[in-house]
Amino acid sequence: MRAMTHRKRCPRRERGQAIVEMALIVPLLVACVMGGLDLSAQAVCARQAQSGAQAAANEAAALLDQRASGQAAPVPDDSYIESWLAERYPLMDVDGLDVKVTVSAPETIPYSHKVHPTKDSAAIARPSNAKRGEVTVELSFPRDYVTPLGSVLAALGATGIPGGYTSHATSTTPYDLTGQGW
Repeated sequence: MRAMTHRKRCPRRERGQAIVEMALIVPLLVACVMGGLDLSAQAVCARQAQSGAQAAANEAAALLDQRASGQAAPVPDDSYIESWLAERYPLMDVDGLDVKVTVSAPETIPYSHKVHPTKDSAAIARPSNAKRGEVTVELSFPRDYVTPLGSVLAALGATGIPGGYTSHATSTTPYDLTGQGW
């Protein structure tokens, strides 16, 4: 019978192979994790932008409603809404925050028999002289990437990779010039 010879494995060779495999896999894994973090941060900023635009449009409409009913209220212009957003939304507290507030001309709404519930649940008819307009808030703000992935890829020769991104959002809300709200 033939004697089986066992070949002695060389632990150095296996160790070297493992190191080479790890050197190839780890950078890809790190890049995937960093890309995931950047995409998550971008999604959070996009949601924050949309939420902020909607809240700012509601605030501007409420200020216009207050002014129409004779109450003292600030004018909801670009600078007022920009500072209002920066106070309430910390991700937007950046130098590049750009806000544009557009107020449409109010239109007279024809009288209808539809009722409008008030806070005490009583229903009132909408007056025939009701005027309604819309306020639109558009905003954008720049953000840098959370991780240095863009810089690393640019250093490796990748082109077309910006150093950050810009979040944009638009929201429109009606306002009422009779001071009764909608």
